Amino acid sequence: MYAYKEYVKTCMKWYKDIDFRGYTTLSFYAKKIQNHGGIYIEIGDGSDGQWEFAKSYQDLNYEWAKYEVDISNFADGIHTLNIIGGYVDGSGSRSSNTLYADIKLY
Repeated sequence: MYAYKEYVKTCMKWYKDIDFRGYTTLSFYAKKIQNHGGIYIEIGDGSDGQWEFAKSYQDLNYEWAKYEVDISNFADGIHTLNIIGGYVDGSGSRSSNTLYADIKLY
């Protein structure tokens, strides 16, 4: 879905080997803190995940907002969660960033 994954690796946080069994929702708060920061959530085995949620920097402001992502497709076992806060390709500022808080599964 998005190009230039290598570019944003410095803006990513990987949570490996999460047991998703019994969970259907990923909940978090986020806000853009600089430039082209966006919200990008990827779930998979760590090498070829699926983009589950994306919100472009144009749709974000500098205030906290709550987001919920349906993860019921992954309730069958252990997966890697990738949370990205920077811009998704080389056209945005390298200082682009998004701040996340209160990340929960339920």
